[in-house]
Amino acid sequence: MAQYSTVSSSNQPHSFGTLLKQWRDRRGFSQLDLAIESGVSQRHISFIESGRAKPSRKMILELAIVLEIPYRTHLTSFAEVQ
Repeated sequence: MAQYSTVSSSNQPHSFGTLLKQWRDRRGFSQLDLAIESGVSQRHISFIESGRAKPSRKMILELAIVLEIPYRTHLTSFAEVQ
């Protein structure tokens, strides 16, 4: 099983939006698919991925559940939002 890291090869941490897009792509979801499944608007997902919006802890959890992101991975994202 592939391991997913929150740090790039240049040792720079990824933003939550970058990680969200990576997980969404891995799961084969479009922004619209994720919006429908999570109840978060497609526009807001786009804003999160581009860094124009920061999700709440609750939203991170909702998106993580839909994308089946391991709990350990989205805990790292919680720290970033604070």
